[in-house]
Amino acid sequence: METITNIKDLTVESLNQMALNIAEFAPKVLFAILILIIGWFITKVVAFVLKRTLKFAKADKLTDIINETDLKFNVTSVIVGFVKWVLFLVFLIIASDVMNWEIVSIEIGNLLRYLPRLFSAIALFMIGLYIANFIKKAVRGLFESFDLHGESVISSLVFYVIIVTITITALNQAGINTDIITNNLTIILAGILATIV
Repeated sequence: METITNIKDLTVESLNQMALNIAEFAPKVLFAILILIIGWFITKVVAFVLKRTLKFAKADKLTDIINETDLKFNVTSVIVGFVKWVLFLVFLIIASDVMNWEIVSIEIGNLLRYLPRLFSAIALFMIGLYIANFIKKAVRGLFESFDLHGESVISSLVFYVIIVTITITALNQAGINTDIITNNLTIILAGILATIV
């Protein structure tokens, strides 16, 4: 009989403790959900205003310039998407702090600190793409003005050499180790030069 009483007391105590934990934890969960909802609303408003501002600033002209190359890229979508994700991660950090999820908060904070490097790498790549396209057209125009043949091949070769260089630079800016790519490209270029000579 005493064993049954002990089991009963233990069960009641466990249930009481569980109820106290839920009562203590529930307001934090509700507050975190409220923060995420407010964050979602603020993100939507900021994205709408930013999209209108970029449209007014004619950022799509840069999109048209980039789309003259083989790559399709929308500058407005990239900027708005980047800002939306940054805001979402900020509100996620706040919600994680409310829930006392320190590890989640720290890791999201690390990701947030990395995003500017990623964005600068994307910007560098876009600028490099524009420069490569400009030089490609200049080389083609130069060949055509002197009535030389092979303008398409040479201009494309120059374009892709610049693109590869810019891509490696952008990857380095993003913090990605490109030693293997650089070494392989050096071997390939040395092989090409050896066959030409």
